Amino acid sequence: MNINDSKSSVFIVTGMHRSGTSLTASLFQKVGVDIGKKLVGPADGNVKGHFENVDFVEFHKSVLRSHNIDELGCTFDKTIPVAPESVEIAKKLIAENQQTDKHWGWKDPRTALFWDFWLTLLPEANFICVYRSPWEVVDSLYRRGTDVSLLNNPEMAVKMWIHYNQQVLELHKRFPDRCLLSNVYPIGNHPELFIDRVNQKFNVNLNAIPADNFEESLLVNDLEKSHRSNLIQQYFPEALEIYQILETQSQDLNSQM
Repeated sequence: MNINDSKSSVFIVTGMHRSGTSLTASLFQKVGVDIGKKLVGPADGNVKGHFENVDFVEFHKSVLRSHNIDELGCTFDKTIPVAPESVEIAKKLIAENQQTDKHWGWKDPRTALFWDFWLTLLPEANFICVYRSPWEVVDSLYRRGTDVSLLNNPEMAVKMWIHYNQQVLELHKRFPDRCLLSNVYPIGNHPELFIDRVNQKFNVNLNAIPADNFEESLLVNDLEKSHRSNLIQQYFPEALEIYQILETQSQDLNSQM
């Protein structure tokens, strides 16, 4: 932790799957935030790694399984109850991962389904909510091709995007001081400005961006003018409406970048 910070802070990176949460978490790791010692490794679709703390990912998966929900989090439940025994496990995870002399946190898209639960245990937590257009996310999910729930139900990817981002917007609405909302492109294309915004909003002093930052190829957006956006607009107009709300809510951040 930078010597100018008076105490450690917790940063939780979340958002819909394939929205750039891994890229964002890698940035936090590079500027000195401890995002976990045991991280999910590289795989198809995340050649640089997922930057996910295995403990928190497995915790979310276990709670989802207890409700007969698949591990990806294909659900539309606004609240997912956490059993008392799981609450104790969560408290233990916090105790094992929490830093007293360094900023810490974790990244897992599934946290978007559990943010209200984590705020009961970590009321001081700062949420970094990342989003990306629904057509890009859907395209990325199906190109990855490893999620059986989505392959068996093609519409589920768009519906999940809607639900996850509704949860993100609810968090941002109820706890604006604890939540920073951003499209992934300003984060990846102007990381130094993003970190400046994080420092200002949460009154911290994260380290400077290292010279060897992201690979530009990881942020290529070639779908903006494709037919996919038109399909989303025609068959899932709610998704487009939510995307426009996300863009409006994060306008202050995006306009500075």
